Amino acid sequence: MEVQHTVSWKVLLVEDEVADQVAFKRWVSRQALPLECQIAISVADAQRHLEHEAYDVVISDYRLGDGTAFDVFLHAPHTPHIIVTGSGDESVAIAAVKAGTFDYVVKDVELGYLRALAFAAERAVRFGSAERRVRMLSAALTSIRDAVYVIDSDGKIAFANEAFRELYGHDSLAIVGQPYSLLWRDGFAIPDGDWGGEVVQLRSDGSEVSVALTQARIKEERGGIHGVVCVARDVTERRRMENELREANEALEKKRQALQELAVRDDLTGLFNRRELKRILRDELSRASRTGQPLAIALIDIDHFKLVNDRYGHPAGDSVLIALSNLLRGQLRVIDSVARLGGEELVLVLPSTIGSGAIAVAERLRDTISRSPFAVRDNTGAEASVAITVSTGIAVASAPDLDAEELMRRADHALYQAKAAGRDRVVLYS
Repeated sequence: MEVQHTVSWKVLLVEDEVADQVAFKRWVSRQALPLECQIAISVADAQRHLEHEAYDVVISDYRLGDGTAFDVFLHAPHTPHIIVTGSGDESVAIAAVKAGTFDYVVKDVELGYLRALAFAAERAVRFGSAERRVRMLSAALTSIRDAVYVIDSDGKIAFANEAFRELYGHDSLAIVGQPYSLLWRDGFAIPDGDWGGEVVQLRSDGSEVSVALTQARIKEERGGIHGVVCVARDVTERRRMENELREANEALEKKRQALQELAVRDDLTGLFNRRELKRILRDELSRASRTGQPLAIALIDIDHFKLVNDRYGHPAGDSVLIALSNLLRGQLRVIDSVARLGGEELVLVLPSTIGSGAIAVAERLRDTISRSPFAVRDNTGAEASVAITVSTGIAVASAPDLDAEELMRRADHALYQAKAAGRDRVVLYS
């Protein structure tokens, strides 16, 4: 990681493991990162530091002896906060999103997370700095001396203050008598009379400058127009800062959406996880009860999956699960859902589907799977082709009071029957 900075960022590292403290400080030193690191070993210790010092970013281990990273966050809610944890716990990720923390980094034994942590810290500091710069810019726009100049009735500049030179680059005395049009691009419709808005004008060197311009007519006592007074404020930096902040907000929103998506997805297959399956079943059963439409589920289990792992290795087994998951997703309707229950068991949720329809879907999938060997690499790295079959148990929710647990129990019972009958078959609960 190569970062060029002239100033250091103050970082509070809240970590009670000495090894992790040393690893982080060593990484900062070796990479010559612009981080001035202070260590806290507990929530209480972090609170003492935060009461006496201002930090650019707080990096906190999730589990601490006297609380969690969320307790630390409460003591510095306006400071970008990064949570570090030893495991990718979905519940922690969801809580981090809801709490408003900036990022969430998972440790690994090879210490590769330190690189991600360094990048996250840099982004957090830049994001916090962007917010502070926007606030400072807003204050400056209300107090800075604006460029003021007067245009006479002939369209020539009759007066300009010193701020005019700073904004446009023209000498405030030499500009007197010059046509107002020299501040505008050729062919541009120059505003006339009372007017206000943001426009692009020209500096003395021909470069463009974005200004907030206000024009007001100077009236004579007899009602005639003596000239026009103009007040101009440079808004180039404000526009740039607004764009930076908008991009930072968009990036943060994408990260939050990604975390929310991860919270309902299985890490390996990308299918819905068990928690999300429960929610889907609850919602679909409620809808079926209201509309009177049937709801079917199909519990799919890979036959003799242990033999695949034993013969080719667990990475090959994972490849088979991923390929099978992709196959199922490509074969289902938009309204259908597929989730990983655990291990090699997958669940299809089929709204508005009766028993015969579910059997037809399951048989089609069973036939496709049996004729679609999956390409994997075995323990030696050699390519191999793995053919599998699946057994499927189907259950249909017909009674309005049938709950998700009972529906799953029936599908599991049917799956047991399919396996007992020789596997590679579909059985409807009866």
